[in-house]
Amino acid sequence: MERDSSIKVIIKAIDILKMLSKNINGLLLAEISQNLNLPRTTVHRIISTLESQGFISHVNGKLKLGNGFFLMLQNTNMTALSYFNPFLKELSSTVKESVSLSTLHQNKLHVIDCIIYEKDLRVSFPVGLESPCYATAAGKMLLSDLSDDFLELAVPQQTVNSEGESIDRASLIEDVKAARENGFSIDENIYIAGVTSFSVLIKTAFGVYSITVLAPSVRVQNERDAILKNLVLIKEKMEK
Repeated sequence: MERDSSIKVIIKAIDILKMLSKNINGLLLAEISQNLNLPRTTVHRIISTLESQGFISHVNGKLKLGNGFFLMLQNTNMTALSYFNPFLKELSSTVKESVSLSTLHQNKLHVIDCIIYEKDLRVSFPVGLESPCYATAAGKMLLSDLSDDFLELAVPQQTVNSEGESIDRASLIEDVKAARENGFSIDENIYIAGVTSFSVLIKTAFGVYSITVLAPSVRVQNERDAILKNLVLIKEKMEK
């Protein structure tokens, strides 16, 4: 009986962390209690424990994921890199373009690895780069893994490209839903002029990532089908 009770508490703690991971602006304790249909006293007790371990923090009166959670995520990413890197190199060598691996960090796309294919004209996203989650094919694929309700929260009311020009928010959300339906996303000259990116979602034991082929738009006009085919093939290998 005691073991069953402990397991239930762990599941509730995981549910709380999942909810906070999908609400980048934070939540009130009452909101967590209501959404998970749990007593406030139970939520408070679990949150107090998670906060003592650094997994949750109070920011401006709201509860958010803490530094301990992101440190654990960073350590996971380092392990994931050693697993993913050979696949990224294989894809880059096959399509003869640069390839990046990204994840979501709060409400931003975070590039954690990039294989640069050496050409006179090449495109790459530097490791550590953060950009708005809605702005690239990679970010849209990661957003496509969210429910519609969480998607509405993740995309800000004001959306702009790298030049500071406004992008229609409703169209972006429809793009994400289309990416969810199609299983891939393509951005042509949207966030960065002259650049086309092709991306798919990768779900593994390490977490959810997007893998992206980056190329000058002028060079990939006739390569779209081949690039998407190879992206899907490498996705299947990585998810085994």
